[in-house]
Amino acid sequence: MFEIVNLFSPSEFEYLRDIITLHVKKRVEALDSLATYHEIASDEIHLILASKKERVLEEKTAGQIIALPAIQNLLNDHPCYQISNVVYDSKSQEDRPEFYFRLVRPHKKSDIGTPHCDFWFDEAMRTSYGRGNTLKIWIPIEMDPGKNGLLFYPCAADAVPYLIVNENGF
Repeated sequence: MFEIVNLFSPSEFEYLRDIITLHVKKRVEALDSLATYHEIASDEIHLILASKKERVLEEKTAGQIIALPAIQNLLNDHPCYQISNVVYDSKSQEDRPEFYFRLVRPHKKSDIGTPHCDFWFDEAMRTSYGRGNTLKIWIPIEMDPGKNGLLFYPCAADAVPYLIVNENGF
């Protein structure tokens, strides 16, 4: 199931933009706006910020996001769903809600995630999450109108075969 909706109020959206901007500013001090990130961040800094450990928001921040009316309404409207906990890899998990961001620079194909189904990771890491019981919210904070977005394949979870392989303990 997927839906494109205006989930957040304008003030909630601005709040989320501010949270992510402050988080990125820890690495890119000269940052005024996420809209100019690609102009001032070096490739080295971007590689650091591309790691999931850098992209996951702090526990306190996650708690503030969960408290937003839009998230509370979403959870109330879908009581069988949950927000998953932080999972970095098969050996590194945390018992706290997972909210993270991805910075995609213009004309940088390497910044774009590969096609996948999130439940593949849950099954590979043997989390308690599986198909259809977690919420995934994608929010374009800054974008070029008509040039970026999220490609979604609603039947891919059932149509694409996958294989979980243990390599070096992962």
